[in-house]
Amino acid sequence: MSTFRGKYFNGKSSAGFTAMVILADNYIEIHYTDPATGQQLQRWEPDKIHKTDFAENETVILRYGEVPFQQLEVKDSTFEIALKVAYPKARFHKSIYQALFKSGFKGVATLVLAAIGLVSLFYFVLLPNIAEMIAAKVPPNIENEIGESSYREMVQPENIDKSNTVLLDSFFKQMG
Repeated sequence: MSTFRGKYFNGKSSAGFTAMVILADNYIEIHYTDPATGQQLQRWEPDKIHKTDFAENETVILRYGEVPFQQLEVKDSTFEIALKVAYPKARFHKSIYQALFKSGFKGVATLVLAAIGLVSLFYFVLLPNIAEMIAAKVPPNIENEIGESSYREMVQPENIDKSNTVLLDSFFKQMG
């Protein structure tokens, strides 16, 4: 059994509690003191633990259960190694981000190409088909009204001074 110090958040308030973390055989044991209720003990089953990938270098952040999550932060460079030794088959060791970064350039390139492919599929195939289906359901008279209304909004009636326009045209013709 390994023992570490950390900060425990119970998911009910934003207050963190200084905690003693013990890596037991089948669970993580968290001892902390809540000023309102006194000494507390939490036991986390490894199957219900989620590891967050966004933490500082030596900080390991674990979340437990369902929303609102309980959270444990341990700032110790040996904690992650101890977790892997104590619970080698736990799901929280596997991360999609780690798998992506381990795959190197090929994995990142594949992900980018897949994203471009999905966006292209939507833009060039799905969107036109959806627009066609909608257009097929709109009666022609309503379509004409929408077009005329849009044209009137975009092309504002202009006040053209015809006499000055003729003078300006002749001026530009003389220049060149």
